[in-house]
This record gives sequence, C-alpha cells and structure tokens, in this order.
Amino acid sequence: MRSRQSRCRWPACGRSKNCAGIVSRRSESGIGFSGEKLFPGGTTLEIEFRIGSAHAEWFKVKGVVRHTQNGQMGVEFIEMSESVKLRIRKVVFHELAIQQLG
Repeated sequence: MRSRQSRCRWPACGRSKNCAGIVSRRSESGIGFSGEKLFPGGTTLEIEFRIGSAHAEWFKVKGVVRHTQNGQMGVEFIEMSESVKLRIRKVVFHELAIQQLG
C-alpha cells in the first residue's frame, strides 16, 4: 500500500521561510494539521497544501484558525472561489475512493 501523506505550508516562521505541516483532516471547507508553529484562534493565514502524492496540485487558500488543540490547528477556508472549492472537493472525493479500495 502506498503512503499518501498530505502536506501543507504557510509563510509564518519568519522572513521568506515557510512553516511545514502534516495534514490530518481536510474537506472543501477547511483543513486540520499539525505543524512547526501554532497560531491562536482568529489568526488569518495563507496556506498552501496538496492532497495525495508528491506530484499533486498545490492549493493556495486563505483561512482563519478556528481552534488549536494537542498540537493541531483547525483552519476554515475563507475568500475562496467556487472553482477552487470544486477542485478541492474532487480531490478529496478521489482520495476517499482510493482509501475505500485500498
């Protein structure tokens, strides 16, 4: 079985250095992940993430931190176009289908 670990990054660790994280939950409306740095609720972040393989498309979205707990952040997407929502939805459903078959 292949490892299909999702990753994310966001510009928050200092000048021109991106933080990195591991995605634990994802949907068309938000993302949960652990990372190098946690931010308090209400913080707006610009996040880049991909779902699936290392060759998957990177999505770049704005989000608001809704909660932090046990080294994890939950971020709700904001200001996202319908076309990006649709692309994320397709990728999430595709990954779920692969998990069901695997």
